[in-house]
Amino acid sequence: MKKILVVIGIAIAAVVFGLLSFLNLGAKREYFEGALKFADRNIIVYLTLEKPLFGGFSANISIPDQQIFEYPVKHIMADSDSLFFDLSDLNHISIQSKRTKSGLGANWSQQNFKIPVTFSAITEITFEQILVDQMVAYAQQFSLYRNEVNWDSLAKVNYFKIDPNESVNSLITASNNILTVLKDSHGSLILANNHEGSPVKRKYAVHKSVGLINSLLYGNNIETEWLDEHTAYIRIPSIIAFTQEKKNQKAAEIQKAIQDLNFNQSTNWIIDLRLNTGGDFPVMIAGLVDLVGEGSIGTFIDYKDSTTSTIVLKHDGYYQNDNQIVHVTKSPKYENYHPKIAILTSHATASAAEQIIMVIRAKGHTKTFGDTTSGLVTIASTLNIGKKTMFTISTNCFKNKNGVIYKSALKPDIPVDDDPDFGSLLQDGVVVAAMRWFQESK
Repeated sequence: MKKILVVIGIAIAAVVFGLLSFLNLGAKREYFEGALKFADRNIIVYLTLEKPLFGGFSANISIPDQQIFEYPVKHIMADSDSLFFDLSDLNHISIQSKRTKSGLGANWSQQNFKIPVTFSAITEITFEQILVDQMVAYAQQFSLYRNEVNWDSLAKVNYFKIDPNESVNSLITASNNILTVLKDSHGSLILANNHEGSPVKRKYAVHKSVGLINSLLYGNNIETEWLDEHTAYIRIPSIIAFTQEKKNQKAAEIQKAIQDLNFNQSTNWIIDLRLNTGGDFPVMIAGLVDLVGEGSIGTFIDYKDSTTSTIVLKHDGYYQNDNQIVHVTKSPKYENYHPKIAILTSHATASAAEQIIMVIRAKGHTKTFGDTTSGLVTIASTLNIGKKTMFTISTNCFKNKNGVIYKSALKPDIPVDDDPDFGSLLQDGVVVAAMRWFQESK
């Protein structure tokens, strides 16, 4: 009987220990923070070390400045109070450490240099708070509206402190708080591919037209056609390109769509931006080089109205401060081509699309038709943080080559209150108004 009880006891213990191991209960987790000290800056490093009830150590490392979060350590060797972390797959990093009363004393080896670093034990690592702190620092340094915020007062009341128990929701809340104090309607947060727009309301944020909203469902392609023998039409959707190859490719697609119409010096153009909610301004304006022409197209200015970037279209692409951002080759066939251009707008026309309008308006022979634009006229810049997390704020205004600075929604030269008819453009009221202008201004 005793043997049976012993066997039952062992079995129960095995089940309990197995359950504890499965649930990771009884595991010891430690958090450490250290700084790699360089001549010009310090890089903060976080280390999480875990010793489960059964099995060996596991660990991960985070370097927020380099957008590295919870990167798993490949191999760990433990000997008494010494620990060796092999991160050879991450920039050939290795860490030789020894436990101290306050944490870990370590040597950080990376390729051809070694740096002594002290890792202090901390109670917990809240990476969401680290992300928020980066967002706040970015806004303080680069926001177009940074001088309008009393950052010290907000810091005293922990205005940007997140709730660690609701970390994801708190990250969204903190982003909303930053954009609210900045009064930045152009800012946003992308979190795990979900887009959280700014809570700051703008007058033309949403178009009430059911026709236009429905058209957004099929407005992702570049469309061109001849409307009559002297009028060419192109619809440019929102375009976003993250790599250099993609930027060049998308610009070339716009240019090819235009050139494929085989237009001549007498051709007038309708550029339809009613479905364009923004995206990559350099790509889209570079693709229009045969219509816009070469030369300076404007500057980006900061909160002091000081120029931060000079924008130029050249025969081989889009340049910013003499740096080529997009490559595209202007056709010599259209070297002295200065067409009349009608631009179609809606309340959905926003951001980069509005900047296109600013550029083309400055060249003359241009009118806009339709509705007032969305009003996201600032230049937005993005901070990439964490895993699939991007924070965007307004950092500059655009000044076109005529010195005009745009700070609010763009009103059309000729307002037309009519729903688009993309299936039959010659029945589209905004298109008809544009073609009437071509006829009357001959």
